[in-house]
Amino acid sequence: MMYRKIFVICIFSFLFAASYCYSAQWSNISGTVSYGNTPVCGLILANGQFMFSCGQNQGVFNMTVPLDGNGEITLFSFVSGMAPFEKVLTPTQASNYSIYMQRAGDCDQTPYNQAQTERLIGKWYFTYTIISQFNGTYTLPGPAVESTSTPGEYVLFGYDTQMNKDVIAGYSPSLDSFSLLDIGTIIDRFFVFDFVGSNTVSGCYYQVDKDSGDFSDCYPMTGTRIGTASLMNSLENMNELTSITPEEKESQLIEEVRAHNLAKSSLEKTATVPEDTERRVHVLEEIEKLRQELEGSP
Repeated sequence: MMYRKIFVICIFSFLFAASYCYSAQWSNISGTVSYGNTPVCGLILANGQFMFSCGQNQGVFNMTVPLDGNGEITLFSFVSGMAPFEKVLTPTQASNYSIYMQRAGDCDQTPYNQAQTERLIGKWYFTYTIISQFNGTYTLPGPAVESTSTPGEYVLFGYDTQMNKDVIAGYSPSLDSFSLLDIGTIIDRFFVFDFVGSNTVSGCYYQVDKDSGDFSDCYPMTGTRIGTASLMNSLENMNELTSITPEEKESQLIEEVRAHNLAKSSLEKTATVPEDTERRVHVLEEIEKLRQELEGSP
């Protein structure tokens, strides 16, 4: 029965191809298809070409397809027990695209990545330790909006302690964690974390040099949701605003990292959290992705 359904879909794909006028231009498309974080086997159809995301490379697709008359690609995915997926993409978007499936009965429900990102809505108090302890508040009002650079993923735009709008956060499928990027004057602050309670998180703080792009080791951080989303800081945070400028705080952070690196070299020990190389690569990719998204926001 399963193969009969697949056969019917394949016949449809050829009829579908015949009904469209395609240009002479072809483009390579690739990406992944998954439910939540689980790669799934299914039929991938794009402008009359098709393949299955099954077998040894389950959840992965890669093929060359013709562009339609508008220079676009209509991407479909069919997975047993899931609602059909359809999206019109540009060749650039389709060159590396992640398909997130939903169950057939969940069509009206919030997409998984959006639901995860919206868990961050609220006002947060972050604490992180290099040598000394630092803290700051972040307000993420919501709602989550779909990423323009990575369709299928969602982000929240927010505010830092000084009410600067250069803050973006969301759920990262590649890290299977949550992240927040705070763009600064001299350095950028980047947090990667997971929920350890309904209103508490724990993870890493990374310090990013704006000139070189280098980022620090993972310094331990924790976060607590201290209220619902609000566009106004509390009196306590306004007092912090008047006691230290953003530039002064960034200078303190730079000196802390320098001092820590010197201590680490001389004592051959570190207070940072050990990380593997692959995860650091994903962290760097996430930093660049969120920075690009923030720069492209209104």
